Amino acid sequence: LEMLCRSLHDEANLHWFGKMNYSNLIVTGLAELLLLNETFRKQPELEQQKLNAPIFVTGMPRSGTTFSHRLLSAPQQTTSLALYQHMFPIGRKFPSPKLETEMLFFYWKKASKRYGMDAIHYVRPNLADECNIGMRLVMHSMIYWSITPTYSYLSWFLDQDMRESYKIYCRVLQLQQS
Repeated sequence: LEMLCRSLHDEANLHWFGKMNYSNLIVTGLAELLLLNETFRKQPELEQQKLNAPIFVTGMPRSGTTFSHRLLSAPQQTTSLALYQHMFPIGRKFPSPKLETEMLFFYWKKASKRYGMDAIHYVRPNLADECNIGMRLVMHSMIYWSITPTYSYLSWFLDQDMRESYKIYCRVLQLQQS
């Protein structure tokens, strides 16, 4: 968090939309991490749940991984996490994770029309999405670099041991699968 915030402050030169977007990503990510840990503390049996074998889609940014991921998620017998499930993996009654994500994406949709962001990367709360948003819970995610030039964060990120991050993301998948 400290490295990300320093990199955002020193390098990103964000305008209001970027500041709002990052604030949402960071605050909701940290809040969801606390809620995820609390859920597993209260329901330790979740930790023992065996995950269904996942399919991994990997590739360089802008190489078609989102398209491939969504294509593989299309058949009814497959399961994929929608963006709102990555944003808010802990279910709640009100507002629902989907509604909360829709509210956060209100300005994204407005800006998307003005700046043509949908042509760059089409994102909607109900569409299958990759783990980049889900990995933000522990501040180890390429999402922070891919949407803003945060080079010192990227340099730091590439040197990190990701095992703990993947353990947390495994918990997200276990919870969603349950």
